[in-house]
Amino acid sequence: IQLFDRTSPLPRLTAAGRELLNRARTVVEDVARMKDRATELAGGAQPEVSLAVDTAFPMEALLSALAHFRDAFPNVSLRLFGESLGAVAQRVADGECEIGISTIPTHPAGLMVRRIAQMELVPVAARTHPLAALAGSIPLEVLREHVQIVLTDRSPLTEGVQFGVAGGKAWYVADLAAKHALIQAGFGFGSLPTHLVRNDLASGAMVALAGAPWPAEPVSVPIFLVHREIKIGRAHV
Repeated sequence: IQLFDRTSPLPRLTAAGRELLNRARTVVEDVARMKDRATELAGGAQPEVSLAVDTAFPMEALLSALAHFRDAFPNVSLRLFGESLGAVAQRVADGECEIGISTIPTHPAGLMVRRIAQMELVPVAARTHPLAALAGSIPLEVLREHVQIVLTDRSPLTEGVQFGVAGGKAWYVADLAAKHALIQAGFGFGSLPTHLVRNDLASGAMVALAGAPWPAEPVSVPIFLVHREIKIGRAHV
């Protein structure tokens, strides 16, 4: 194929030559990127990172963290898992994920744990629910007459452990979004992260409750970063 027009003293690219030049530049850039990535991998870079995040963790904060990750490590793939309660730390302990963002205080041995933030939980019910019409602190015996929507653990780590459960009738779910939807639809009451129900409370679709199972102030729940212990020689990081 003719790449240059040599009819003038200074050769010029033909239309075909210009097209192939652009394609050649793309190939050279791809090869350069491949060499750079090979160098990173040879130096110990991770080709992929698996992250388990408690579904109660604020999505806005997660997206902000992921944006920083994408900018800092553009060549690293991400595998994201949404879990509840002990299932986050269990995935890290089992080696399925390198990092976890957990909301429970107990973790398996061998995990490094660091508190990074906190969130608040608030007991709520739909405005159509009978409990929404009751003012002040609701007695425990009254709460037990109604269905409580309870989030359960898919892992054995906190199996059977209950947080803020009134001890009456209960529906158990393994997904926070399902718990939110059931409470919003008036099937029962239960505690949810404040950031998750802020709009519901502001619009009046839900009301905050007060009663015996819950402290007078909103419950503050710590958020932990968990990862497996890294051994370098005799050091542990």
